[in-house]
Amino acid sequence: MVFLGQAPVLLFLWKMWDYLD
Repeated sequence: MVFLGQAPVLLFLWKMWDYLD
């Protein structure tokens, strides 16, 4: 599943979003 491979990237983006907010 490609989604599983992208999961860590999505989490990283979420952390960045939290910092921006």
